[in-house]
Amino acid sequence: MNKIQGKDIDMSEGLEKEKYQKELKKQKDKKKKIIRDYLIMSGIIVVFVVLYFVFPAKGEVSLKNSWQFFIEMMEILPAVTILIGILSVWTTQKMVTKYLGKESGFKGFLIALIMGTLPAGPLYVAFPVAKALRMKGASVGNMVTYLSVFAAIKLPQLLMEWRFLGWKFTLLRFPITVVLIYLMSLVVDLIFKKTEKKESM
Repeated sequence: MNKIQGKDIDMSEGLEKEKYQKELKKQKDKKKKIIRDYLIMSGIIVVFVVLYFVFPAKGEVSLKNSWQFFIEMMEILPAVTILIGILSVWTTQKMVTKYLGKESGFKGFLIALIMGTLPAGPLYVAFPVAKALRMKGASVGNMVTYLSVFAAIKLPQLLMEWRFLGWKFTLLRFPITVVLIYLMSLVVDLIFKKTEKKESM
């Protein structure tokens, strides 16, 4: 009896140790990612400063465009932050996994498709939303669908396309784009499943 209890204690200690090591590795990877991002940003700033002094005229135009882009981001990001907060509080992992997870199938694709067509705004708005959904259990394929649809066939974009390029062009491009996005999401899901199997082995 004592031997069995001893084995149980050893197993529990082993599991706790493994869990601790995984958490430690996760924190180290996170720190490495932060350092890498800061290094990349610092490198971009250095290159920009050098180019600004080498090509002053182009540098001023580049600085002006960068500032306008920064202002645009500052106008949009607060709304995105609120949206992500709502997603994290009001959507459970069970809900996201059910409707957008690996087992959601074609239903998940259709939901991601609808989600991508409705919003307006630049593509970078969609990235934090996709990350939040991914962390809640959404599949990679469905997030590829969401981002691709957001980039290529948003409803406001389709209306503008219809206005300037005509209904024949829009009605032809829309179904072809949807089919290609669906195929792409299947391929990406398959690749990720294979890589996850290799990592778990």
